[in-house]
Amino acid sequence: KRCEVEKWVFLPHSDFERLKANPYQEHEAITAARDLMHEDKNAYHCIMLLDEYCEDGLLIEAEGFDYPRLSMFVPDAKSIYERYQTSEPELKLHDMIKDTVEKISELAHTGKTDFTSADMIDMDEIESLVKNAIVQQLAQRDDIKMAENTDIGVDFQPDIHIEAKELTELKFYCPLKVQREIQPSFDEDEEEEFFEDTEELSDFKILEYQSEILDAIEAYQCDDEENRGIMAYLDDRKRFADKVYSIFPSVEKVGDRLLGVFACQICGELDSYEYDKLLHELSGQASDGWGEGFEQHEIQTSEGDIYVSFYDTSGAWELMTEEEVKAAPEIPSEDNIREEDIMEKEQNTVELTRSMYKEIKSMNRDQMQHVLTNIYDQGAKSVEHGAIEYEKLREEIGKINGIGEKRLDEIMAIIESFIVPAE
Repeated sequence: KRCEVEKWVFLPHSDFERLKANPYQEHEAITAARDLMHEDKNAYHCIMLLDEYCEDGLLIEAEGFDYPRLSMFVPDAKSIYERYQTSEPELKLHDMIKDTVEKISELAHTGKTDFTSADMIDMDEIESLVKNAIVQQLAQRDDIKMAENTDIGVDFQPDIHIEAKELTELKFYCPLKVQREIQPSFDEDEEEEFFEDTEELSDFKILEYQSEILDAIEAYQCDDEENRGIMAYLDDRKRFADKVYSIFPSVEKVGDRLLGVFACQICGELDSYEYDKLLHELSGQASDGWGEGFEQHEIQTSEGDIYVSFYDTSGAWELMTEEEVKAAPEIPSEDNIREEDIMEKEQNTVELTRSMYKEIKSMNRDQMQHVLTNIYDQGAKSVEHGAIEYEKLREEIGKINGIGEKRLDEIMAIIESFIVPAE
């Protein structure tokens, strides 16, 4: 039986080599195309897995499973793929060029040295073949609804008609990390900086800078990104490039938070493998690609320069769909934070005043040792004040009906075993 390739799928080189060494293992690309593979009386309906950076391929028929039931290594499979992508007008054009080369080479051996291309080849036919090749390649694209050659032989009139398929928008959201430079203060006496650092802004504070961040994103965009955003640089991502037309980074207010967003224009539907690879690419763009470049550009505000990161290495970072963002629990607004919590935070905060800073900076080793010892002793006393009063605890537990002296001793022994004595 013959084999019919229902889909061509590009794999990372490492994945391809792993499948080539062990063809009977599961892979998400096979799972995503599982329904396309089957056998009928005429043919095996297969998928071809292509090495993204080499020339070879694997012909796969999974028979409804997540791993290959039938597989064959196909050397130089990319040449088959390129032939599959090549239209009939392109093949005819190739043959015309080849025939013309042979004709000119033959005449060169008769002493002829100069040629006019128009005398050797039909330029009108070449023009027609080029137009037809363009139209046929356009018609093969997933994002094009129809394309046709409308040439009627009139100069300066449109000769190609095309209609694009409607695109759908798919958004992925991520938390932002925004840091603001703290303006340096200067010691008037010693003429040196007193303090300079950055502070990470809360979700509530980030919202105040939405317009500045949007302006900065627009200013960071290059001319090449006008229509397709960062997708203009990702056409080599064969795993999803045919279905993703554009990717534009931005920010949006969602509830009481400002979130980063990658707005993707999609043609058709992504299968599970294409979807996962798009997510992987967006994560890379947030951390190491577009996002890494953007976070190094300061954004000027009235309260100091801020730096916006679309990625955070804290471990809590993730990309979320619109549905996942809407389903996420709301973060309480700043107005709803309990007043006593704010007062407690203020009471536990020690302000490093300028005079205190100058005093610490002028200390020698012995003075610094003395200060640190006092701080430690104060902390130790604070812990002692919060220690458990065993006798009072024993007395209260003993008041519970049904607990005798023996049982009370056992309970206190268990409590003491869980208390780590202070050193």
